[in-house]
Formats: sequence, structure tokens, C-alpha cells
Amino acid sequence: MIQPASSVVSFSSSRVFSAFALVTAAILTVSASSTARAQDLSLVVDPSETTLDECDGPASIQLDISLENVDTDASLSGYQIFLRYDAESVIPTSFESAPYFISVFGTDGDSLTSGFTACPTWSDGAADDVVALAATIYPLDDTGAIGVVPEETTVSLGTLTFEPAEGAARPIDAAFSYNVESCRELFDDVTMVFDKDGSALAFSTSDIASVSIVSSSGVENLSCAFDGDDAVDLSWELPAGADFERIRILREGEAIKDVPGSSTEYRDATVGALEQTDVNYTVLPILADDVEGCAASCTALGEVPDVPFLRGDVDADARRTISDSVLVLQYLFRDEGDPIIEITCEDAADFDDDGRIVLTDPIYGLDFLFRRGRVIPEPLLEPGIDPTDDELSCRAWGG
Repeated sequence: MIQPASSVVSFSSSRVFSAFALVTAAILTVSASSTARAQDLSLVVDPSETTLDECDGPASIQLDISLENVDTDASLSGYQIFLRYDAESVIPTSFESAPYFISVFGTDGDSLTSGFTACPTWSDGAADDVVALAATIYPLDDTGAIGVVPEETTVSLGTLTFEPAEGAARPIDAAFSYNVESCRELFDDVTMVFDKDGSALAFSTSDIASVSIVSSSGVENLSCAFDGDDAVDLSWELPAGADFERIRILREGEAIKDVPGSSTEYRDATVGALEQTDVNYTVLPILADDVEGCAASCTALGEVPDVPFLRGDVDADARRTISDSVLVLQYLFRDEGDPIIEITCEDAADFDDDGRIVLTDPIYGLDFLFRRGRVIPEPLLEPGIDPTDDELSCRAWGG
């Protein structure tokens, strides 16, 4: 069964191969010298970004493929695209096709895609390999009615994704080009576009921009903390082999100082003028040629006087009910995708006043409500400050 083209399909899948001949055999045999019907038609393969860093993990290259200057009076029926890439640098991983096409593609073993004689040099992982994208219009319903692409002058074909090859040295300079060498004697293994009659359309192409993947680095174990009321101390470690020209310190998004690239600390003695409780810092390495490395951030938390509260009244409605215990349970055991529960008065959620917010707290509250269990510690009857010195705080409470 062929999957709808709107789904993202892995290149390791082989189930699409057997259907390839059914949907594209007729158009693959058409000669590229057929009468041109759209003289200005242009095939565009455009990287979404030409420079990628890996500050947040391995980078993915996205190639957006489209047809421009489409003649809306001559409906498209399909295409075949053969792209060369450096297999020692990157590998194709998926293709998300436009919904009006059904696509067949893959690099499984030494067979590039169904209907092809094995082309070992196209999928051996050495030097240049070739990836094939082939598509035809997708039937809209059971009556056999054939869908059409949008009547627009620019038509998206889909997005092809590449990932860095295993062990590829950084920086990666990934280059892409259209294949011009035939692998099979009886077929044209070159890029072609077809109209509704199965005839090849004339079209132009332009060079595909290369994509650079750089393995940037940044400082490690960054910390920042107030030292008194008027200064913040920042400290960090340098990664092994770091070669920073300088390190830029930003406060609340604004650069305040460049320090030598070998520095591992900085003291901001002017923060007191901001009159802020919490202050955000970013430490940004600057490499050769003013190339920015990976930024690291931290927040210096100022001292905030605790506000009065009622212990056990977590939702600050001046009552102790079952909803308070439920709120703490949601805070502790939130499922992925659920809204984030914010507790602004941690002390109120510490039902047993042991300096922690754990499962025993909502149990303590329910026991107090329904079983006449142990009395909740102060402040109990009137809002007050936590009498226990612990790590919890109460920055806001609305009871």
C-alpha cells in the first residue's frame, strides 16, 4: 500500500518500491527531447538555511523543491528528480511530498528505487550518491478522478531532508547537484517534468546552494548569583580545545562587556542600577572572523521578601479544600502536553512544613480534611510568614 504523499516517509522503507512501476512507468520512458510546452518553467531546489550550527544538537538540512513559472493551462502530471550529494557528509532521511502528488523514493540496499536496475555506485555511501524522487498525481476518489495541482504559477513539490552522515567531520560543506549520468540503458535517469499527457516539459534549473554545518561550541557549567545587592558573579568552564577570541557578556539581551577568550569568570558590579530582582545573563563566545559560538544563559535570582500565606491554601482562595491537594498532584505528576502548573507560593504547598514539595504533602492535606489527621503547621488560621528556615519561598499569594 502506498502512503499518501502528505506523510513523512523514511528512506529505509521498502514498501513503496513495488508500486513505483504502476504510477510512474509510463512517464519514465518519455524522452527529454519531447516538445516543450512551458518554455519558462523552472525547477528550484532551495535550502531553507545555508549555514547551520549544532548548538542544540545535530542539524537537519531542508531542501524545499518547487516549480516556478508554471503554465496554469497545462496541468502537471508528475516528475522525476535525481539529486547527487556527498554521501560521506550527509544522508537523505525523509521526503515530505506536497499532498496532490503520490511519491516514491528511497535508498534501500543497492537498489535506489523500484523499477531501477541496481546502481551500486549510487548508494554505496562513498563519494557521490544519488537520491531519486518520482511522483505522479494522486487519485482523489474511488471513481478514478485524477487530482490536479493548484492553478498557481509556483507549485511546491515537497521538502527533502538530509542529516549529517555518521562520523562526518565538521565543518560540513554539503553540496547538491542534478544527476546527468544514466544508470540504466533503457531509461533517462535524469530530472524531468511531465504534463497531463505524459510529455516531457522543457524547464530550466539553477545551481543548488551548498549548506554548511558548523559544530559550534560554548562555555559549560555557567552559573550566576548575586553577591550582595549590587553585584552578580558569573562563572563558567571552557570546553576542551576551546579557541575563543573573546567572550561577550550580555545582560537582559544587551552586551555589557567583552572579556578575553580564556576567561572563566566575570563580575557585574553595575547591576544594582537596574533595580531588578532577577537578572538574565548570556555568555557568548566569539570565534575567529567574528563567528558566534553557542550561547549559554543563566538567571541571577535576587532576594525577595516572602509574603504572608496560609499553609495548605495552594490556590490562594482563602480556603482549604480538596482542590489544593489536587493542584499539588498536578504540579508533581503533569503528563507530557498538559499545561504547566505554576505554584508561586511554594510554602503554601508544603503541607507538612518539611521544606519539600512531595507526594506526602497532598496526602497530608487530604488526611487533615477528611480524616481529622494531624493539624497543618502554621500559618494555619491567619496569613503569616513561614516560621521554618528552608529552601522554599512564597513570592506571591493572593488569599
